[in-house]
Amino acid sequence: MTKPLPSPTANHTPGRTPRAETAAAACFVIILLVLLLAGRSNLLRDPGTFWHTVVGERILQTADFPTTDEFTFTHFDERWIAQQWLAECAMAALYRIGGLDTLLLASAAVIALVFTGLFRRLIQAGLAWPAAALILALTLAAASYHFHARPHLMTLVFSATLYAMLCNVDRGRSRPIRLVLLIPLFIVWSNCHGGALGGLATLMLAATGWSIVALIAPAATILDRVARACSPCEPTSPQRSGTNSPANDASPMENSPPLPHRRDSDQQNGAPPDSARVARACSPCEPTSPQRSGTNSSANDASPMENSPPLPHGRGSDQQNGAPSDSARVARACSPCEPTAPKTNQPSPGHAVAIVWAITLPCLATPLINPYGLDLPRVWTSLMRSDALPRIIVEHAPPAPDSPEFWTIGALLAVYLVSLLAVPRNAWRVTHLLPAAWAILAYSRVRHGPIFAVMTPIALAELLPLARRTPRWLWRDHVPPQTAADTPTMHAPARTARFAPFLAALPVLLALGLHALDVRAPLLGTGWARLNPRYWPVESLAPLREALAEQPDRPNVFNDMRYGGFIIRYAPEARVFIDDRCELFADAGLRDYVDLMRNPARIEPILEKHHVRLALVRRDSSFDRWFASRTDWHGRHANDTAVVYERPKTLAPPPPSP
Repeated sequence: MTKPLPSPTANHTPGRTPRAETAAAACFVIILLVLLLAGRSNLLRDPGTFWHTVVGERILQTADFPTTDEFTFTHFDERWIAQQWLAECAMAALYRIGGLDTLLLASAAVIALVFTGLFRRLIQAGLAWPAAALILALTLAAASYHFHARPHLMTLVFSATLYAMLCNVDRGRSRPIRLVLLIPLFIVWSNCHGGALGGLATLMLAATGWSIVALIAPAATILDRVARACSPCEPTSPQRSGTNSPANDASPMENSPPLPHRRDSDQQNGAPPDSARVARACSPCEPTSPQRSGTNSSANDASPMENSPPLPHGRGSDQQNGAPSDSARVARACSPCEPTAPKTNQPSPGHAVAIVWAITLPCLATPLINPYGLDLPRVWTSLMRSDALPRIIVEHAPPAPDSPEFWTIGALLAVYLVSLLAVPRNAWRVTHLLPAAWAILAYSRVRHGPIFAVMTPIALAELLPLARRTPRWLWRDHVPPQTAADTPTMHAPARTARFAPFLAALPVLLALGLHALDVRAPLLGTGWARLNPRYWPVESLAPLREALAEQPDRPNVFNDMRYGGFIIRYAPEARVFIDDRCELFADAGLRDYVDLMRNPARIEPILEKHHVRLALVRRDSSFDRWFASRTDWHGRHANDTAVVYERPKTLAPPPPSP
């Protein structure tokens, strides 16, 4: 059974240690430099990088939000909204500083920041840095296929932040009221990327799980705690021996010290027998107990347990006045060492769940806080309901069994499941199970894989310290936290190693300065970002623009879908046939495009209808073969990547009549 929300305690406050901060700073710099080196062109392989930046520039220039399409000739002036406008404006601002170099730097820095946070959390959980680095490397491998300079990177940031906050509340490290920070988080997230819908689903799952646990757990929990706490045969409590164990994460009753065994020396000194000590320990600690005040009453002849008031059901007026919950009262009453423990104002599990729902419901309304109102969530739901996207767009399809991401996600899933099953079931928490839901989604649509990936290290940081047995090499100094008194689940705050954040920020600030001054340098300087000419029609751009200059007004260009964003960015004087804005073309348009690739002969009516004289298509594609077979089209430029086709004016169809 999963556990209810505990009360926050000082021992569970996450913080910093010098070792963790220094290792995290080094991790950030290493990941940043590796991404800049390996992602020089690989992070720029998505056409969305280009048109997202153009849309952001339009918004910054006009101070207005687009509501119609202006880039295609097939859907020109039709309804379309910039659903990721906030991230697009940020991309445009970065592009103004240093072009693609700054976009590459920002993307690498965001990814490095996310994975540094994951590494830091593993270190704080007590893992040795080689073990944390190994988990991080597997996580990077499982998510790297989706690393692109696009707004969806913000979903990785916010997904990791959301899950970490939920885990902190679930383990009692922070109060449920801290989740109020999710309201501004979801407002920003909703205006950056549609992945906010997945974040809301995660929050709903957590809130629902906590509600179910709060409903079914109290009765069984109270009876179990009374039986264990009042037993005189309990072994020494881990809290008394100074060790740290999974029990520390349970409620106070589970950690209360046991009643001592009967000792002859006690009875020789006049101490009461075990039965009397058990009865007195289980008394509800009334401040004027007859035994303590020395008064005589008929109640003294009965067992103290018989005279103690019954445990109330639900939340009464005492809880409304700040009194502790049932389990906390039992814990205080049955503790022989603290008969007069002070009252606390910690919320009961039911009260904590009420706070969570009071925050969750406003979060569900945050997608409406945007320039487009209801249109934004409508776009999200239309994309999620689409049955054409998984068949046409790779990132919306399930991972192929022969793809690397299929196996890297599977390896990470195996590590997560082994760690989960190594934890006793009575120590499971609601947040421990959330990555399982995202693992299922990852194998339904490959774009969900990175979200599962960034959640898994956070889950491992929660699960591994609770596991029954773990290899010693996982832990710092080869000492698991269950047997090391100085290795809590999350370390206490420290004021040292303040230089670490500045060390991590140094290469980013240096690179921004080089970009602003237009200084060329490897990795950090201008000119490092590079479009792969084998993937993008870089060499075909100049011939295309020359042909466009010969055409009147704003000519139409037939293009491959991959090249739509490229033309929008680098040949803005043209209108394209298609790009990867799936919400604009909808299922019908996407199916029609797939049918065109299979039956290129259908292109002719489209070309005549829209007076198309230019085409930019991939080399050796079905479109390329069709244009090459036509006598009224000739190749203006060709290379191993793309071909520019042109129809001479004498053979071109007449322009459409007004």
